[in-house]
Order: sequence, then structure tokens, then C-alpha cells
Amino acid sequence: MRQHWISTEQEQRMDVLGELKPSTKHIWIGLHGYGQLVEFFQRPFRDLATEDRVFVFPQAPHKFYINGVSCLLYTSPSPRDL
Repeated sequence: MRQHWISTEQEQRMDVLGELKPSTKHIWIGLHGYGQLVEFFQRPFRDLATEDRVFVFPQAPHKFYINGVSCLLYTSPSPRDL
């Protein structure tokens, strides 16, 4: 078996807590788990951003609509999130 790669053009949400400055010493990258949305995953980290600590949370590219397109959007149909 051989691996092949393709290029795709996509826009994805990325939440950043804190502000990147010359004084920033630490950049934490938070990767959410299967079935989570970045907007909920990043909430517990809000009070941890400081002058020298910034958090970056990229949203995973896979999203699934549950019960049609007029309802909530999830990254996967996880029963825990329903």
C-alpha cells in the first residue's frame, strides 16, 4: 500500500484566548476530542490566558449535522453530546 496526499482548500474556525505579543512566552495548542466543538472545548481555559500565555484551539474539519441542517452542528454524532 502507498499513501497519497491531496490538497484541499478549506476555512476552519480557530479560537485564540489571549493576545499574541512580543512578551508572549507560552503558546498552548488545544486539540479537542472526537465529537466536540471548539467553542465548548475552550471554555475551561478562558481564565488561564495571561500576558505571557496564549491558547490556540483549531476546529477539526469534520462536521456532521444531526436531524437535518436546521439544528445543532457537531463534529461527530457522539451520544454524549446529544
